[in-house]
Amino acid sequence: MAKTFVHKKGGSIEKQLNRLLHKHHTRLTQKGFTEAHSATLLHAAVFLLNHPALAWEANQTQRPLETVEFEAIRQAGQAVEKTYGTPASDAIHLISSIVSTYHF
Repeated sequence: MAKTFVHKKGGSIEKQLNRLLHKHHTRLTQKGFTEAHSATLLHAAVFLLNHPALAWEANQTQRPLETVEFEAIRQAGQAVEKTYGTPASDAIHLISSIVSTYHF
């Protein structure tokens, strides 16, 4: 069974992260971004923060990093489409553009 890490203020790290993402999603929508655009921007940010884990996955599965990256971006685009009705291709394009700009 996987360990659940608990933040000092209470709640699992996953819950804390979800609260933080929700807070930022709300801020973006209050600034005039659509719900779908806000979610897409947050998916891009999470992708960039999670890049070391994607590199690890590529290494462990012996797949090219680009394949693992695109799979993650495609899944994010599909999640945006399922939740907000925005075409996955639009979300994929935006996430890819952000990732290519800030990729390290």
